[in-house]
Amino acid sequence: MIKINRALVSVSDKTSLDKLAEVFQEFNVEVFSTGGTAKQLQQYLPEVKDL
Repeated sequence: MIKINRALVSVSDKTSLDKLAEVFQEFNVEVFSTGGTAKQLQQYLPEVKDL
């Protein structure tokens, strides 16, 4: 299996971002995000880096 180290996330539909954050956390993925998506993700994953 390929290990994913980093992800860039920007979505218009922000439903279920909590579940996505759980997966990122489980697999120790460093997450970068933009604007509103970053704000939403930071509720579940505080270490998200806002671009």
